Amino acid sequence: MPRLNDPHAVYDWHLYVAPNRQASLFERAAEQAGGKEPQFLTEFGSTVDTSTIVHAEDLADRHLIGWMEWTYSSTGSTNTAGTPSLVNDPHRPPTGTNVSRAQLNAVVRPYASAIAGLPTSSSYNPTTRTLKLHYRHTGSVTAPTVIMAPKLIYPHGHHVTVYGGRVVGDHNGVIAVHSTGT
Repeated sequence: MPRLNDPHAVYDWHLYVAPNRQASLFERAAEQAGGKEPQFLTEFGSTVDTSTIVHAEDLADRHLIGWMEWTYSSTGSTNTAGTPSLVNDPHRPPTGTNVSRAQLNAVVRPYASAIAGLPTSSSYNPTTRTLKLHYRHTGSVTAPTVIMAPKLIYPHGHHVTVYGGRVVGDHNGVIAVHSTGT
């Protein structure tokens, strides 16, 4: 497929291979997007092996690619009934026994929802519950970088360390950081 050179387009792709083949597909997707189109991994997971899900998320972080994990709910209408999913019954609230705890723990992690510049690296360590985000601030951007710190990960609160900026807001797991230059 040729590059679209459309500022409103993204290169959207799915990832359903064994973990030992995932990295090569991230490289292939990067080649296809050619550095000209942003990428979005819109489907991966659909497995009870949550380490496969976490591995894909880690690769997405390494390649600075946003993602959505599949499947929210396996009702049989959009997939095969019985496919591993986050929610058992989408008509009930996603709480208690209606949620797969293993799937939830695999997909919930802190992340930047808006970055006031060009991201250069992002990584999350679930053992230490540490998100590391590096970016080059764009001087023309006055809005803050916004980082989501989910209560599932930080039930008793979180600690923020910023270099080259300052925290300008920290409420209900939403952290706003304003760059001071670097």
